[in-house]
Amino acid sequence: MRKEQIITTNNNQMEEKGMKNRFIHFKKRFVPALSGALMGVMLMSTTCFAAGTGTSAVTQPLENLKTLTIEYWNLA
Repeated sequence: MRKEQIITTNNNQMEEKGMKNRFIHFKKRFVPALSGALMGVMLMSTTCFAAGTGTSAVTQPLENLKTLTIEYWNLA
């Protein structure tokens, strides 16, 4: 059977020493950190709306560049 040591704090509350005390300190630090991280993820998320015309608006300049380089190398 394990003995538990009891110590008094400045405000006359009783705290146990050991795993329970470590869990309390872990919880006091972990819960605010997790809440802050969750709030940051929720606030920094953005919604992206795609255009209805398809992907040609994005890929057309790349296709033009590809065609230009192919024609340049064929002439050389």
